[in-house]
Amino acid sequence: MNFSVNFKVENDIIESKERRNKAMSSNAKREKTSSITQLVKIVAREVCEEILQEREEEHANSCVSIQSSLKEAGKQWNSSEDICLRQEVQIAIAQIAQNHGRSIGAITARIRQKELVGYK
Repeated sequence: MNFSVNFKVENDIIESKERRNKAMSSNAKREKTSSITQLVKIVAREVCEEILQEREEEHANSCVSIQSSLKEAGKQWNSSEDICLRQEVQIAIAQIAQNHGRSIGAITARIRQKELVGYK
């Protein structure tokens, strides 16, 4: 009788240790998963910050490029520029008409109708 009680007590102790080990193992897995999740969040945040910084630099560079290429900005238009602009618009509208298989008149009417250029 004493032997069976001791065996039961020892068995209970072993089962208790196994449950505790499983619980600790489960907690360790949760902690490890939580640590990995935190690491992923940190890396993702850093990558996003790098991308935003690159885009800001690209934008700044493109603005400088545009400003340096606008040599006539702020200057008054002269008659030769007006003639050149009119010809370029006519060429562009003719190309658009060709692309759509429509007449130049149809394209200019549609541009006015839809206020695509901002004039009526």
